[in-house]
Amino acid sequence: MENKRSPERSPVRRSRGHSRPPIPDFGSLSINTNQAGESSSSHYALRSPTTPNSPYGKEGQETYRDTLRRTFRRGWANWGQIKTGEQNFQFTIRMNDTRFYYSKGSKPQEQFDEALDYLKEIQTIKQSNPEDTAEIISECIQEDMKTVIFGSNMIERAGLDLNETMKIVDRIFKGQEVDVTERDNNYQTQLQKYVQAKHTSQEADEHIIRTRWEVVQHAKALWFLTNAFVTEKKSLSEDLIKETHKILLTNIPHPKYGTPWQDYAGIYRNGVRQPGSKQMGAEVNAGGTHFTASAAVPRAMGRFVKELNKKIEEANESGTLDPFCLAAWACADFVIIHPFLDGNGRTCRIILNAITMRYAGIVVPIGEHDEERSKYLDIKRRYSEDCDGEGEFAGMVLDRGTARLKAMRDKVKSRLRKGA
Repeated sequence: MENKRSPERSPVRRSRGHSRPPIPDFGSLSINTNQAGESSSSHYALRSPTTPNSPYGKEGQETYRDTLRRTFRRGWANWGQIKTGEQNFQFTIRMNDTRFYYSKGSKPQEQFDEALDYLKEIQTIKQSNPEDTAEIISECIQEDMKTVIFGSNMIERAGLDLNETMKIVDRIFKGQEVDVTERDNNYQTQLQKYVQAKHTSQEADEHIIRTRWEVVQHAKALWFLTNAFVTEKKSLSEDLIKETHKILLTNIPHPKYGTPWQDYAGIYRNGVRQPGSKQMGAEVNAGGTHFTASAAVPRAMGRFVKELNKKIEEANESGTLDPFCLAAWACADFVIIHPFLDGNGRTCRIILNAITMRYAGIVVPIGEHDEERSKYLDIKRRYSEDCDGEGEFAGMVLDRGTARLKAMRDKVKSRLRKGA
């Protein structure tokens, strides 16, 4: 979070968690050539990424839908035995023994046991019907990913409404082209609304294109990291995080300072100029919270990645892993560092969902509704300012995760009864 009222965006007065504010003046927005060397065309057809330096792959490769199906046929909720690089990990899912990470006064063990029962039930069904179950699991996660992207964008007052977000993400996951400059009926409706709000046609046009990019790039970034961390079983590295952030912000200049995306996307703050000056090293703060000094960001991120991978290694040694606690810790710790000029909140939630997807077989949407966004922002604010609220956030991830596992279990059983 970078601001109490808007973690990543410029401060605009609004009631917490409610309707979007009037669009800001973004200055001159242009569609740029990306760093992968692609043309400046706004048409995108996504294929399965193969390497961090080639996030879009080649024509003819499988789509994300195909990737998920293949991944879940081979294994779902990757616990039991996992091979990562030269290391073999073997553990079961169990709640963190300390209980420290969950909210006081709640009953996390009961909810954790409930989540684990759903997970085990799905695993049992999958053993007897692997093909159909993998297909249904893939569909569930794809649908939840749309809500993940919508909710995460809404927390930052970015992107589009739920209906338009789901349409665009669905096309991307199918490998279809998305033209962010298309003047369709939705574009005309948005344009009229913004013009009526006393914005010029140019401002409205720039804003509409920007919000579409925010959905398109978010979907690509989520795909990229989950493909690398879940499907390819790569360890989470600084290079993967930087590439995820670069994809997330491609074609999106900084909303407040107008910094071109090429000058800050995928680049730690120590390598970014302070907006409004020639000084190298951008500092960020939110109210009374000052995040890690730019000069210390590389060291802090090195520590973060090392500690995350150490926690996974320790899970192998102890034979147990709490995916909800691990995901919550990673998300919260990343935000405290705030390694990038913008996009830190969205990036931390992509990391969170990569962890829950790999180790619990689900993604965890956060921020879909006003009340939930307000609760999330309050927890993050208190954690950033006073290191208070990590337990509440772990509880929130557990609660949302349990709900998604139950919904997945119900859909698997219902579809198989009817004949998938």
